[in-house]
Amino acid sequence: MRRIALLTTAFLLLDQLTKILVGLYLHAPFAIIPDFFHLTYTQNTGIAFSIDLPRMVIIFLNLILIGLIIYGGKKELNLKLNSSKVFVALILGGALGNLVDRIFHGFVIDFISIWIYPVFNLADIFITLGVLLIILKYGKIKALKK
Repeated sequence: MRRIALLTTAFLLLDQLTKILVGLYLHAPFAIIPDFFHLTYTQNTGIAFSIDLPRMVIIFLNLILIGLIIYGGKKELNLKLNSSKVFVALILGGALGNLVDRIFHGFVIDFISIWIYPVFNLADIFITLGVLLIILKYGKIKALKK
């Protein structure tokens, strides 16, 4: 569990550092690849895809989700494997990164804009990547057992 805590902290800090830098230096949208990839500072008061809910409801749901991630990780994943530790830490680091924003700012700082997708941040990438890697690893393992 110690390694998960250290990795989670690293992902959380990386997420928060990028948001601080964006807040300090990104005063206007910046095109990396014109008409495809931009850095654009936005404040998302909603949840996924900007769905609006009261702030305290979102914080409460975030806390429940974090608890479920910890419980589910312990119960369903082989946390002796380093890969599983990284997957859980990615999800926790991302969830905590967005939770910190909600608690201290009242919104989540998003800044990565790719094509037609909603603007997102590193925390969103960490969560998505962690979930995808768990599905790929454990979906494959369950398929082999059948």
